[in-house]
Amino acid sequence: VDDRRFAHGRAALLADRGCGDALIADDLDRSGVAGALAREAIAALEDEPQRAAALAAKHGLTPKTIRRLAARGFGESSLESLVAEMGEGA
Repeated sequence: VDDRRFAHGRAALLADRGCGDALIADDLDRSGVAGALAREAIAALEDEPQRAAALAAKHGLTPKTIRRLAARGFGESSLESLVAEMGEGA
């Protein structure tokens, strides 16, 4: 099995399913992917803040969506701008 292809494919699949970088990194680690290769695969994805914004646009920018994204492994820095945007809309 080509570890690089597996890592990139798995990272892309999880990102398409709405997972953040932390969840993807954990999954790759549990799958035995080396840390450097996992970081490379995650770096090849669309930036996490952009993925978070797209999911928030799809599901609605609500506190429930923010909590869901946090539970799906999106980092604090990726969610801060969404929370600020949500506050501006209130």
